[in-house]
Amino acid sequence: MKTKKKELKLPKKLFKSQKAQTLFREQRVDYMPMWHEIFTIYSFSNWKDLADRVFSQYIRLKYSDREGNCVCVTCGKKMYWKDAQN
Repeated sequence: MKTKKKELKLPKKLFKSQKAQTLFREQRVDYMPMWHEIFTIYSFSNWKDLADRVFSQYIRLKYSDREGNCVCVTCGKKMYWKDAQN
């Protein structure tokens, strides 16, 4: 069962560049904008959600093998790191 990603509530114009705006709205955590691309200030909850997503991805990748498979802590099932829940 896949869970739906939590949508971040962002202002309409968050970044100066259109590329940064598009990639962030798609929730691509592999793209982090430079400080000068940020147009408005994030709220604390937005920073918290972003940090949670990035840290979860880091932990899954850290403990996965070369093929990207990791072991679930609760059930012991081997699965691809993107399929693991938070």
